[in-house]
Amino acid sequence: MRHPQPRSSLIAILVAVLIALAAPASCATYHVDPLGDDAHDGLTPASAWKTIAKVNATPFSPGDRILLLRGGEWHEALAASTSGSPGKAIVYDAYGNGDKPVLWGSDAIAASAWTQVRPGVYRCAVTASAITQVLADHGTGANGQWYASGSGSGTFHAGAGELLLESASDPRSDGRAYAIVCRQDVVSSNGKDHLEFHNLHGEETADPANGYVFRVMGSQDVLLEDCEAYRGGRHDFGVINSTGFIGRRLHAAYAIPKQATLYVSYSGDESRYDNCTSQWIDCSGDHFEDGSLFFVCHGHKLGSITFINPRDRGGKLSVLEDNPAQRVRISGGLIQDGSIELICSHAVIDGVTVVGSSTIDCWGHDNIIQNAKMLVRPERGGPTGYGAAVLMRKGAAHNTVRFSSIAMDPSCGSDKACLMLADHALGTSWYGNILLSTGAAVGGGELAAGDVQVCDCNLYGPSETIGGMDFERWKSLGLGDRHSLVGDPRFSDREKGDLALRPGSPAIGAAALPAELINDLTGDFSGTPRPHGKPLTIGAFEPVEHPR
Repeated sequence: MRHPQPRSSLIAILVAVLIALAAPASCATYHVDPLGDDAHDGLTPASAWKTIAKVNATPFSPGDRILLLRGGEWHEALAASTSGSPGKAIVYDAYGNGDKPVLWGSDAIAASAWTQVRPGVYRCAVTASAITQVLADHGTGANGQWYASGSGSGTFHAGAGELLLESASDPRSDGRAYAIVCRQDVVSSNGKDHLEFHNLHGEETADPANGYVFRVMGSQDVLLEDCEAYRGGRHDFGVINSTGFIGRRLHAAYAIPKQATLYVSYSGDESRYDNCTSQWIDCSGDHFEDGSLFFVCHGHKLGSITFINPRDRGGKLSVLEDNPAQRVRISGGLIQDGSIELICSHAVIDGVTVVGSSTIDCWGHDNIIQNAKMLVRPERGGPTGYGAAVLMRKGAAHNTVRFSSIAMDPSCGSDKACLMLADHALGTSWYGNILLSTGAAVGGGELAAGDVQVCDCNLYGPSETIGGMDFERWKSLGLGDRHSLVGDPRFSDREKGDLALRPGSPAIGAAALPAELINDLTGDFSGTPRPHGKPLTIGAFEPVEHPR
């Protein structure tokens, strides 16, 4: 005879069952190896899957990790299959030793695959349904070449299972590596949320119309970290109709000539999110091809966009504004032989270093440039043709340049300017700056009352002009610079790019300005706090006091 369980025991069993049902399932880690087998379970390196197709076809649970073998290469595109959950992302990462795993948008063509149709025209069989570019030696280096669709030497035509290449170089014998670009978005969020992608490398998606390498599309809460993208088409890293995005320590280079942008944030009317946010932290770009851009943002549903320490070596960081609620902040970083283009309002550029043939090019209104360190040598007028470190375009009203150190290269001619006003009645403010030039501190023609909003506590070089006038004549007009100075700022080492101030600089503690102009200026270029209750130091650097 079976005796009934005591009531307390039944309750304990029921509680245990409920706890077990409520407990989250343990997170799994899957491995992918080019020498693996999709029939395996993927749960250990010894039982790794083989293909990205297997990954794409597998549903995952929040917290799962999918690891690609370092040193591995796949001629496939990775598209997230499942969303994670808040605080429990699905993570794609690398394992093992060696280089980051590579996902290719191209397929190689062996030299033996080519036959000659006639001199300068070569044929090979292909299985790809769409070919957007043909690359020789990856399109880079002394022998690199991009072949676009079309006719004539340097082009290709694809169709009916074959590829015709018109080339002055014989692909059968020239020793170059040829590849067809036949897939894009080699890493994609695929509309899924709460994802992380780490330590992945994407290559050769050079479709001029699309051709993304990494695409975050229609997603929220996606992190890309320590990833690299090369030879993309329209964009190397694209954040499209997505919000809550963070990109950290990303690098992109070798964009398709004349057409590409390495990084983009876009959110249009079709987005399911309003005021989409993105953060780009310690992201870099170089090897720009024929005017390719470093970054661009646009779209009616963009909100806050933050850059921290961008590294732009040769491109344009272009900020467009289609949403009046959009706010952009660029903090720190380096612009070398490139430009920041502000076609927007209420942006803040704080603590950026601008060197070489570079400029900050302002088309919009109510923007602030502060704590900038600029050592500029415009070549042939620089990126804008105006030969200015900071340029205010026609219609660029009520912008402010403050507490920046701007030094034009001594070799610059008299037509070059630290600040150029390309139109009148802009109401530009400049105060607390060191402006050094062999020509104009402020250029653009004779200044009148409507040209200036606030101008004071600047330090100019002894032979500069302001609005075509020497300092004393300019000051006598009563439009500004009542407490400004002329002299040597005593930089620590200008030739080596060090614009910090030596003891005894006349700029130290010389900016006695109304509180409403400086209350929101908390630190200098280096993060040293600006003092409260006493005059600030002119320029980008407050002195660091050392204990005796």
